[in-house]
Amino acid sequence: MFCGPVEKKKARRALVIQNVEIEGSGVIGHTMCRAGWELDLRMMEDPRVVLPLSLRGYQALIILGGPMNVYETKTYPYLYQVDELVTQGLYAGVPMLGICLGAQILAKNLGAPVVRNDKPEIGWYDVQLTRQGLESPLFAGLPDHFPVFQWHGDRFYIPEGALHLAASEDCTEQAFSYDDRVFGLQFHLEVTVQMIGTWLAAYHDEILDFGGAAAVAETERFTRKLWVSHYRRALRLARNWLAVCDRLV
Repeated sequence: MFCGPVEKKKARRALVIQNVEIEGSGVIGHTMCRAGWELDLRMMEDPRVVLPLSLRGYQALIILGGPMNVYETKTYPYLYQVDELVTQGLYAGVPMLGICLGAQILAKNLGAPVVRNDKPEIGWYDVQLTRQGLESPLFAGLPDHFPVFQWHGDRFYIPEGALHLAASEDCTEQAFSYDDRVFGLQFHLEVTVQMIGTWLAAYHDEILDFGGAAAVAETERFTRKLWVSHYRRALRLARNWLAVCDRLV
């Protein structure tokens, strides 16, 4: 899939691993398309889709979220292939971005445990950037704390040698970086209003179990309240991610 204007600079191509149809790349994908990137989207919910054997020819790897867990490889055997691609990316110096499940996959392949969080985070939560987060190129121009959208029950530990970039009250490990080119985000800064609405419908039983009808209403209310400022921050982070990729391509 090519989704951007043709530019005279050399072609830039990213492999995007999308685990389920409703959890897309959102603002980040749109921003990359507008910048002229070609996104090779592999929708793994479709059993006919296969992953490439290597990252040769790609200038970036993005792994999105999903309701499965990193340790469910028997149920989702393609996760073995994702692990192999991450290993290749680590050795080859490819920029990589993982979101939610994607971040947990990156952390696991860097040797860190992925475990159940003490309690799920579903809805809007404040995250606080650490000192290292404030100095990270991924968060350049963002405030030291801001609300983000969350939907997860697992969490990662910070891998050895990685930088701890952000924390929340209910989940200390919210973001990390490794070697200034690998970034894991537990939260969903990529989401659009449409994506949140779709998740509330598709994962309705989960949010009801989490907080009842009040949690649904509160999430909808905060989405309306926070959307404009959220979009600006998401756009800034997406552009920061592109700057990291452009520096390394």
